[in-house]
Amino acid sequence: MSDVGNDAAGSGWARLLVVLACRCYRAVLLTLAVVAALPLVAGWGSYVVSSDSMRPSLAVGDVVLARPTRPDHEVRVGRVYVFEDPADDGRLLVHRIVERRDDGSFTTAGDANDVTDLTPLGGSGIRAQAILLAPYVGLPVHWARTGQWVRLALWLLLSSAAFALAGVRLDDERPSRRGRRRAAVATVVAVGAVAAGTSGAAGAAFTARTTASGW
Repeated sequence: MSDVGNDAAGSGWARLLVVLACRCYRAVLLTLAVVAALPLVAGWGSYVVSSDSMRPSLAVGDVVLARPTRPDHEVRVGRVYVFEDPADDGRLLVHRIVERRDDGSFTTAGDANDVTDLTPLGGSGIRAQAILLAPYVGLPVHWARTGQWVRLALWLLLSSAAFALAGVRLDDERPSRRGRRRAAVATVVAVGAVAAGTSGAAGAAFTARTTASGW
């Protein structure tokens, strides 16, 4: 009897830990999704990082929250900005401004790069100043944009399962049908919130020479 009791107790603790872990995952994911989408309300922009060239400062799938700059904005050397790549029309970069040049343009660089960007940045190309970061929450959007459907499908499957388990009552063995439906809806809402809030993809690399300057 004692062995049976111990097995039951162990199973109960394992189920408790799984449910709690799933609830933590659900809370973190939904919180980050809201943070990534919230800038829309204030007129800010959210940009999914699509380049891995800036590790470890930023990772692919991180969402950079950036405040749009006005024409009279004073560009601050050492800060991170979202701007139109002067060397590639239509591409956005998240780089640090490291120098104000004599002609009024700016030198930019990525933290992972040993040299600065070759093409100077004009002030008119600056779109927003990076303020906050929501880590990893943009990965599903990045996978969808880059055609990584297997990863996206696997993430949706695992997240749906985690959300369903998070809805399990600790005095019950299985989630109800209503709980499973809520899990699926919550997963879709989380992805949709990030997708709706992100303004676009941006390559990102922060310059090592000015990492001490902060955001």
